[in-house]
Amino acid sequence: MSSPPTLSIALSRQLSAAHEALHVEGMRAAEALAGNPFEIEVRRFGRATASIARKVPLVEWYNRVVGLEQQDARQLRDMLAFYRTHGVRARFEIGPAELTSALAVALAAERIGLERFETTLYAPIEARISPPPSTLEVRASPLDELDRYFEIWARGFGLPDFLWEDERRIRRAWFAVPGFRRYVALDAGEPVACAGLYLHGDVAYLCMSATLPESRGRGAQSALIARRWREAAEHGSRFVVTQTAYGGTSQNNMERAGMRLAHNFGIWLDYGLPF
Repeated sequence: MSSPPTLSIALSRQLSAAHEALHVEGMRAAEALAGNPFEIEVRRFGRATASIARKVPLVEWYNRVVGLEQQDARQLRDMLAFYRTHGVRARFEIGPAELTSALAVALAAERIGLERFETTLYAPIEARISPPPSTLEVRASPLDELDRYFEIWARGFGLPDFLWEDERRIRRAWFAVPGFRRYVALDAGEPVACAGLYLHGDVAYLCMSATLPESRGRGAQSALIARRWREAAEHGSRFVVTQTAYGGTSQNNMERAGMRLAHNFGIWLDYGLPF
């Protein structure tokens, strides 16, 4: 088994780039839907990329900025105007390699505050720990199964009913971007969990994992991690990476499979808009 390499700013950014690229490509795919029904726009501000979905202002996942660095702080007011003009609260994802005291001061001056931390985990591709034996089967999920795939994802994440129709259309675009692979775990032939794999250069991003509430605790996610990790190795990826809620079940599953902490990163929100 190989130990994770020593973290550096360059490696940290390489790992984060897979997550950022999937977000940008997913938003561009949703923007390209006929008539752009969710009024999505993706715009660059220096290195940072901002995306907005004006018709779904309450979903912060779509209304966010990735890749922000100190050199882009001079454009913060333009970024905020991009959102505030439409009454949308912007979300900023900022890792430890990018957060400097000067950037923190610039964020505070614009009433952008830290809301929570999330976690990035990683491992070299050869570090996988085999999961315990399982009766669950894992298979690829074809495009003609996207509605079922979405249903598992939405129920697994507890998506509110009023968001289902909009999210279904947006996520169908996301789940079909080039380089994104879909998988389901089956219990007695029935799909009970889903997960995605996004291949980006040397990095394989394990993402979009969800299990139906009534099927949790049966090892579905461990089996899905093993399958995606194996396919990433076959593809030639050098690293696997994921992002999870800090200290949650997903982090535990990933660590049992051989992944380790790369860094925590901050989720910052625009508190200049009234709630």
